[in-house]
Amino acid sequence: MISANPHGPRVLVIGALDISLLRFRGRMIEALIGEGYRVWAAAPVMHEARRAAFEAMGAIPIEIPLARTGLDPRADLSTFRAIVKVVQDERIDLVLPYTLKPVIYGSFAARSCGVKALSLITGLGYTFAASSAKARAIRAVVVRLYRAALKHNVAVLFQNADDRKMFGQLGILPTGMDTAVVSGSGVDLDEFAWREPSGRRAPRFMFAARLIEEKGIALYLAAAERLKQDFPDAEFLVLGDPQPGSPSAIDMRQIERLSNAGVITYFPRREDIFSVLSESDVFVLPSWYREGVPRSLLEALSIGMAVITTDMPGCRETVTDGVNGFMVPPRDGDALEHAMRTLLESPERVAPMSRASRALAEKRFDVRLVNADILVRVERNLPPATGERS
Repeated sequence: MISANPHGPRVLVIGALDISLLRFRGRMIEALIGEGYRVWAAAPVMHEARRAAFEAMGAIPIEIPLARTGLDPRADLSTFRAIVKVVQDERIDLVLPYTLKPVIYGSFAARSCGVKALSLITGLGYTFAASSAKARAIRAVVVRLYRAALKHNVAVLFQNADDRKMFGQLGILPTGMDTAVVSGSGVDLDEFAWREPSGRRAPRFMFAARLIEEKGIALYLAAAERLKQDFPDAEFLVLGDPQPGSPSAIDMRQIERLSNAGVITYFPRREDIFSVLSESDVFVLPSWYREGVPRSLLEALSIGMAVITTDMPGCRETVTDGVNGFMVPPRDGDALEHAMRTLLESPERVAPMSRASRALAEKRFDVRLVNADILVRVERNLPPATGERS
């Protein structure tokens, strides 16, 4: 357990899911505590295992009401009031939110309480990727909310340059706002340790993401079904939970049909993601979602998987075409199939791509480097203190 400084400046980190807060921001929270900050970790529901994990690292877990999706003014007002209460009761000095609703309502709450906010923009998601009339209407509202919420942030950090550019084009950020691009959430290179390429004659492919259209699952399934006919020894894994509440959720009957036919092997979301990834050779994420930098891709890079992904913000950062994998146009099923077929026809290319992926993870995505970049902005606005708090 890290020994938290009882008199250190107080930071409230807000996420939309406790498992995301622990898995994606746990190392950052540890780094803050290690530098002398007291940290509150807030999410809508705090399961006992996650609560215990935060307490073990010296953080203070706390629940706040928050609906991840939808625009319900009454529910969102409840979120805002709950964050205000935490900020006031715990005498928070800095609010550090990530994902859409925590950023918006965390920033509003910080401003109303007269404390600082530093937001992490971790991708723009469905609202900025879809082109339907509904998505455009929601996007207009979200842009206005972002513009008002971030106006008084001390800094805004992005996970890719495309998102920062879009925020500038949309006039969301005021002139002179302190911004920076960090390399995603980072990945623990020890937790997702390098493993030697398998050398299989037919590479094993894996898709791991939420089972929604924007993640490219339908394209992956279609490619797998066609390739299985020509390469019967090839294996195609799918890891992800159904998304019944999403308007773009894939029909799980398709997953069941292909699983029963022996085309794919399906796993629901699992905690032991390392063991599943390490048994595969090529990670495939044909997403057209506005990603930050997908954590799944970072984990795949770290253990040394070849990567096939799309030329989309957040995804393109993880692949050098032809070096550690292939980059294909979004929504292009033929290009995706061609990239996968190339590795099935030339499996000897997988091993050098594997080594190149690990090298990229070490150079750009080491969680220690990412957290150091974030800490620079935190300390610039809230230097750690060792004396007793007044």
